[in-house]
Amino acid sequence: MANTTSQVDGLDICTAIVNINGVAAASIQAVNVWNKKSCAQADCNPIELGLSTFNCARACVADCRTLYTDAAEDTLPSDGSHIYQNSECECSGGEGYLYYSNKCGGRSGMCWTVRAEDCSVFRIESC
Repeated sequence: MANTTSQVDGLDICTAIVNINGVAAASIQAVNVWNKKSCAQADCNPIELGLSTFNCARACVADCRTLYTDAAEDTLPSDGSHIYQNSECECSGGEGYLYYSNKCGGRSGMCWTVRAEDCSVFRIESC
């Protein structure tokens, strides 16, 4: 659960702050004495997904590997969920979009389009 003692204008700095002076919160490691590592993830669950930096079609044929999500255990990510490439569930940020799929050689599957800057899912489609 997020550290609720770290607030800015009454907002939880771990979960409610999107950017600080135009810099994405996902890119900020610390502010004064607040350390981002003090924001524990409510969930950080492993999930087997293929990854592509090009599009969903490529993610749908990519080999699966273990990635991580804040979606509840044994559920698929939904709009607003996050998909991370590390077990700390920390977003490394960046520009553009990432595409993830659970098809992994199967006959059907889903593809999640994720904003690289904050690792959030904003589009879901079928493979």
